[in-house]
Amino acid sequence: MRRTATSFYIAKSGEMKDMGGDWRGLSDDEKRYVDQVITEAYNRFVSEVAQDRNLTLSKVKDLADGRVYTGAKAKELGLVDDFGSLDEAIEVAAKLGGIEGKPQVTYANRPSLSRLLFGGEQIDVSQFTRYFDDNQYGRLVSIW
Repeated sequence: MRRTATSFYIAKSGEMKDMGGDWRGLSDDEKRYVDQVITEAYNRFVSEVAQDRNLTLSKVKDLADGRVYTGAKAKELGLVDDFGSLDEAIEVAAKLGGIEGKPQVTYANRPSLSRLLFGGEQIDVSQFTRYFDDNQYGRLVSIW
Protein backbone atom coordinates (compact mmCIF):
# COMPACT_ATOMS: atom_id res chain seq x y z
CA MET A 1 0.00 0.00 0.00
CA ARG A 2 1.38 3.39 -0.99
CA ARG A 3 1.23 6.20 1.55
CA THR A 4 1.11 9.82 0.58
CA ALA A 5 1.86 12.82 2.74
CA THR A 6 -0.77 15.45 3.31
CA SER A 7 0.18 19.07 3.69
CA PHE A 8 -1.89 22.03 4.81
CA TYR A 9 -1.79 25.75 4.23
CA ILE A 10 -3.40 27.63 7.09
CA ALA A 11 -4.54 31.22 6.60
CA LYS A 12 -5.36 32.89 9.91
CA SER A 13 -5.68 36.35 11.42
CA GLY A 14 -4.30 35.58 14.88
CA GLU A 15 -1.69 33.39 16.52
CA MET A 16 -4.16 30.96 18.10
CA LYS A 17 -6.90 31.04 15.45
CA ASP A 18 -6.20 27.45 14.38
CA MET A 19 -5.75 26.09 17.90
CA GLY A 20 -7.24 22.64 18.19
CA GLY A 21 -7.10 21.92 14.47
CA ASP A 22 -6.71 18.21 13.79
CA TRP A 23 -3.80 18.84 11.42
CA ARG A 24 -1.41 19.55 14.32
CA GLY A 25 -1.06 19.30 18.07
CA LEU A 26 -1.10 22.21 20.50
CA SER A 27 1.98 24.35 21.04
CA ASP A 28 3.27 24.81 24.59
CA ASP A 29 1.78 28.34 24.66
CA GLU A 30 -1.59 26.99 23.52
CA LYS A 31 -1.50 24.26 26.17
CA ARG A 32 -0.83 26.84 28.87
CA TYR A 33 -3.65 29.04 27.53
CA VAL A 34 -6.15 26.16 27.42
CA ASP A 35 -5.16 25.09 30.94
CA GLN A 36 -5.68 28.68 32.13
CA VAL A 37 -9.14 28.95 30.54
CA ILE A 38 -10.25 25.59 31.96
CA THR A 39 -8.95 26.49 35.42
CA GLU A 40 -10.77 29.86 35.34
CA ALA A 41 -14.04 28.21 34.24
CA TYR A 42 -13.70 25.45 36.84
CA ASN A 43 -12.99 27.93 39.64
CA ARG A 44 -15.97 30.06 38.67
CA PHE A 45 -18.21 26.98 38.55
CA VAL A 46 -17.02 25.75 41.94
CA SER A 47 -17.45 29.22 43.49
CA GLU A 48 -20.99 29.62 42.10
CA VAL A 49 -22.05 26.17 43.31
CA ALA A 50 -20.54 26.75 46.76
CA GLN A 51 -22.28 30.12 47.10
CA ASP A 52 -25.66 29.08 45.68
CA ARG A 53 -25.77 25.73 47.52
CA ASN A 54 -24.39 27.11 50.79
CA LEU A 55 -21.50 24.65 50.72
CA THR A 56 -17.84 25.25 51.47
CA LEU A 57 -15.46 25.69 48.56
CA SER A 58 -13.50 22.69 49.81
CA LYS A 59 -16.63 20.49 49.85
CA VAL A 60 -17.59 21.48 46.29
CA LYS A 61 -14.03 20.88 45.02
CA ASP A 62 -14.16 17.40 46.57
CA LEU A 63 -17.41 16.73 44.68
CA ALA A 64 -16.54 18.45 41.38
CA ASP A 65 -13.94 15.99 40.16
CA GLY A 66 -15.73 14.71 37.06
CA ARG A 67 -17.88 12.04 38.69
CA VAL A 68 -21.50 11.59 37.69
CA TYR A 69 -24.01 11.43 40.54
CA THR A 70 -27.41 9.80 40.61
CA GLY A 71 -30.29 12.12 41.44
CA ALA A 72 -30.63 10.57 44.91
CA LYS A 73 -26.92 11.02 45.64
CA ALA A 74 -26.94 14.60 44.31
CA LYS A 75 -29.85 15.42 46.63
CA GLU A 76 -28.10 13.76 49.57
CA LEU A 77 -24.98 15.87 48.85
CA GLY A 78 -27.01 19.10 48.63
CA LEU A 79 -26.48 19.59 44.89
CA VAL A 80 -30.18 19.53 44.01
CA ASP A 81 -33.27 20.65 45.93
CA ASP A 82 -35.89 18.20 44.75
CA PHE A 83 -36.98 15.82 42.01
CA GLY A 84 -39.70 16.52 39.50
CA SER A 85 -40.83 16.59 35.92
CA LEU A 86 -40.15 19.25 33.32
CA ASP A 87 -43.64 20.64 33.87
CA GLU A 88 -43.00 20.91 37.62
CA ALA A 89 -39.68 22.67 36.96
CA ILE A 90 -41.49 25.15 34.69
CA GLU A 91 -44.05 25.82 37.44
CA VAL A 92 -41.32 26.47 40.02
CA ALA A 93 -39.39 28.70 37.60
CA ALA A 94 -42.57 30.66 36.84
CA LYS A 95 -43.29 31.14 40.54
CA LEU A 96 -39.68 32.25 41.21
CA GLY A 97 -39.91 34.60 38.23
CA GLY A 98 -43.15 36.15 39.41
CA ILE A 99 -45.19 34.87 36.46
CA GLU A 100 -48.89 34.65 37.24
CA GLY A 101 -51.13 32.08 35.62
CA LYS A 102 -49.95 29.34 33.33
CA PRO A 103 -46.56 30.22 31.79
CA GLN A 104 -46.28 30.10 28.01
CA VAL A 105 -43.39 27.83 27.04
CA THR A 106 -41.80 27.83 23.59
CA TYR A 107 -39.60 24.88 22.70
CA ALA A 108 -36.77 25.83 20.39
CA ASN A 109 -36.15 22.28 19.17
CA ARG A 110 -39.60 21.28 18.09
CA PRO A 111 -40.49 19.18 16.19
CA SER A 112 -38.59 16.32 17.79
CA LEU A 113 -36.73 13.69 15.82
CA SER A 114 -39.18 11.05 16.99
CA ARG A 115 -42.06 13.11 15.60
CA LEU A 116 -40.23 13.47 12.29
CA LEU A 117 -39.52 9.74 12.13
CA PHE A 118 -42.78 8.40 13.53
CA GLY A 119 -45.30 11.10 12.65
CA GLY A 120 -47.69 12.95 14.85
CA GLU A 121 -47.85 16.40 13.29
CA GLN A 122 -47.53 18.10 9.94
CA ILE A 123 -43.98 19.29 9.32
CA ASP A 124 -42.94 22.11 7.01
CA VAL A 125 -39.71 20.58 5.70
CA SER A 126 -38.56 23.98 4.41
CA GLN A 127 -37.68 24.97 7.99
CA PHE A 128 -34.96 22.33 7.88
CA THR A 129 -33.75 23.04 4.36
CA ARG A 130 -34.00 26.85 4.46
CA TYR A 131 -30.28 27.20 5.25
CA PHE A 132 -29.37 25.42 2.02
CA ASP A 133 -31.90 27.37 -0.01
CA ASP A 134 -31.13 30.82 1.42
CA ASN A 135 -27.41 30.74 2.16
CA GLN A 136 -24.94 33.03 0.41
CA TYR A 137 -23.13 30.16 -1.31
CA GLY A 138 -26.02 29.02 -3.44
CA ARG A 139 -28.69 26.41 -3.38
CA LEU A 140 -28.29 22.76 -2.51
CA VAL A 141 -29.46 20.70 -5.46
CA SER A 142 -29.91 16.93 -5.68
CA ILE A 143 -29.38 15.19 -8.99
CA TRP A 144 -30.73 11.67 -9.23
